[in-house]
Amino acid sequence: MASAPAQGDGRDCILLRGPFVRGIMAAPPALRGWLQQVSADATGKRLERYFPLPSAGAVVLECTSCEGAKAVAAAARRLGEAVNKDGGGVALVEAVHSERSWQEYIVQVLQALWDGEGEGSAEAEAVGAEAAGGAAQSELERLRCLLETWEGLRAMPAAVKLEPLPAS
Repeated sequence: MASAPAQGDGRDCILLRGPFVRGIMAAPPALRGWLQQVSADATGKRLERYFPLPSAGAVVLECTSCEGAKAVAAAARRLGEAVNKDGGGVALVEAVHSERSWQEYIVQVLQALWDGEGEGSAEAEAVGAEAAGGAAQSELERLRCLLETWEGLRAMPAAVKLEPLPAS
């Protein structure tokens, strides 16, 4: 995700992962509160929404600007270090910034599946070619794989809009 070239649709992503993130995801209100604090600590740069990915033990954050995303990523790392009192050298929060949106990554993966470049597509093409002896079956296998992936995406948790912390 982080190594992809920038496309720039105005929404940058941050992938948060690590032991602290996996732990706090078990309590959605705590995750929301922590992310509100991260957003507040990012010197006014607003974190717009997030996508919890429980099966991956990660959270994808979406910001409205590259500058904001960098500030939010730095704030998440700082707050993660603050939790790590013993300083055991283990990063409790890893924040990886990308200048692409979450939707761009989904489209990229779906396009790769359709083009026969996605994970498992070589096996699907081989099975299809053996079963029907041609490109038509290969296209059917790619379509099946694409539709299965699409159905999996529909089952993902929805984006959570993040409101700023109330003024004190």
